[in-house]
Amino acid sequence: MAESRENKTKSWQIISMKTAAVVIALLLIASTIGWISTEIFPGNVPMQEQFYRDRWGDNGYRVVTFLRLYDPFHSFWYRSVLALFFITLLACIVTGWKGYLKKSFTVPEPSERGKAADKRNRIEISWSGLARSNLDKDDITGHYAREHGAPFKVDEDFLPDIYRRVARFLKKKRYALKFSEKEGKILFTARGGKWHYPGSFIFHIGLLVITIGGMIGSFQGKSELIYGKRGDSIRLFGSADSIRIDEFRIVRTEEGLVSDYLTFIRLPGEDGEKGVRRVVEVNHPVSYKGYDIYQSAYYAAEDELSWVRLACRRGDQTELFNAAVGQEVKLKKWDWTVKVLEYLPDFRMGPEGAYTAGRRMRNPAVRLEASGDFGTGRGWVFAEDKMVHSTLDIPARFGIIYIEPVFYTGLEISRSPHAPVIVAGISLSVLGLILLFGTRYHLLRGRLDVEELLITGRDFRAGGIREGLEERLRDIIKAYREGGIHGSSN
Repeated sequence: MAESRENKTKSWQIISMKTAAVVIALLLIASTIGWISTEIFPGNVPMQEQFYRDRWGDNGYRVVTFLRLYDPFHSFWYRSVLALFFITLLACIVTGWKGYLKKSFTVPEPSERGKAADKRNRIEISWSGLARSNLDKDDITGHYAREHGAPFKVDEDFLPDIYRRVARFLKKKRYALKFSEKEGKILFTARGGKWHYPGSFIFHIGLLVITIGGMIGSFQGKSELIYGKRGDSIRLFGSADSIRIDEFRIVRTEEGLVSDYLTFIRLPGEDGEKGVRRVVEVNHPVSYKGYDIYQSAYYAAEDELSWVRLACRRGDQTELFNAAVGQEVKLKKWDWTVKVLEYLPDFRMGPEGAYTAGRRMRNPAVRLEASGDFGTGRGWVFAEDKMVHSTLDIPARFGIIYIEPVFYTGLEISRSPHAPVIVAGISLSVLGLILLFGTRYHLLRGRLDVEELLITGRDFRAGGIREGLEERLRDIIKAYREGGIHGSSN
């Protein structure tokens, strides 16, 4: 019956370990897929549906949005795996906590089981050996016993005195003891490293707390990638507050390469104040009332004009100026006024007039209105490096030198209510690992009789304990001999 119960326990443990291994593997696979997905699929998929439908097709777009591959850690399949891992970990802790605490805070009953054959895990101290090391030259009886191998014994009444010495030494080594007297022997159990198993328990509790934090983040946390241009206000989800984009700036190296990009935002002020201006930089987010604002991306809207740099050439004179759509600029050389009326990124002329063939800047053109001593004229102006004549019929030649499109900054706004829970879980796990690897669990079983002290165990430093016990027992054995009781030989 006992054998059957033991087999059932082992079978349950094997199944449990296999289940845990499978669940952990599933979580690792799901996390890997999620990480790869975030690298492949941009977070703005829902906001640019038509663009990605054209790119992936309707079926591809449906698969991506159904599996939420653009935001996998908030998807139903990742939440399912995370919940399964939580249940498995919780079951392991619930079924094992008694064993952790029992091993840590109780000392097993003494017995003579567990005698180790390995000398490294076995301590034998015979009273004969200690007595011989204390012999005087004139001790004829002792020399006779040593020569003829007669074992030195102590009386059973003396065993409690020896045990008290042994117990004091082991307690100084931070062992907890339990003993019993049986048939002229003293059996004892010594347990050391009591914080080893609590360390493992605390580590698993920490993992459970981290998992809870992950579930809170997956179910309640939210992240949005929002694009906006200068002057736009972005509403914070779940809040009445909004942030305003004051400026977007691209930082370039001397070679013209992009080294960084910054967004200057204005956070809401209190009591109608103007607000606080902050800079959002790559890898340097701004925090506001539980929200984290990251600089994530940017793009240039080539179909939107921020400003254009133009050249006006009349004879041997040239004047350069910048203008935005709707802005009037005064040309001081000739006292003319120029105004940009319209902008087309890919200029075409059709039966019904000018139009753009696309959103890309392939053939940019601006429509100007110029006023001066010649009257007023309107027409289209093109890039100077293209062999396209301006349709503006005035006594000067205009050309586009540079066009600055409207840049949209991509701000990722996230709210992470799970962050404190994750930090608490990591702290518990670290504490558990310190206890787990900083202490070792030892269980020693000892037997004390009239001839010797025997201690067996596993993975303990037998040498240091043996030397300490011999040092502390040698004087008591010497005192025992000098008291006139020399024992008897059989």
